[in-house]
Amino acid sequence: MEDKRNEAVALLKAAIFILAGIILLVRPALTLRAVVMVFGAGVLAYGIFTAVSQLMARDEKQPAALTAGLIAVVAGLVVLLAPQLVVGLFPVLAGILVILGGVKRLTDALVARSDGDRDWPLGLGLALVCIVLGVLVLLNPFGAAVNVVQLIGIAGIYYGVTALVRLLR
Repeated sequence: MEDKRNEAVALLKAAIFILAGIILLVRPALTLRAVVMVFGAGVLAYGIFTAVSQLMARDEKQPAALTAGLIAVVAGLVVLLAPQLVVGLFPVLAGILVILGGVKRLTDALVARSDGDRDWPLGLGLALVCIVLGVLVLLNPFGAAVNVVQLIGIAGIYYGVTALVRLLR
């Protein structure tokens, strides 16, 4: 009996992964916006709860907690009123990090070249790819975010299908 229930749960999980993966793949921008909106609503609710509880506290009021609550209210409102800003912010940070990583790889490749390392062209190529990809992300941050969501969708579909194949053997 327990095996049948575990198998049913595993089948349901696989189906959910496939369905979620298809939604992420087909409607990435809408999905990304929905996730950001839910996040913004959560931050707003947290901020309101924290601020109100601090304002209503009779014994120990904590100014830092009240400030954090008010900042969370403002942040939640910004996210809800300008979700594209938030969606675009994550890829911008990722693009900057990829560029910085590429610059570090570039300096490592140049040091390897001066040390006589024969593999320095590989490091140079990787560095240039990182820098170019980072710049491309910075030029189109929302498009990069959508592509990442689509990749997550593909991974979800893959996971769901492989889980189904394992279950049906």
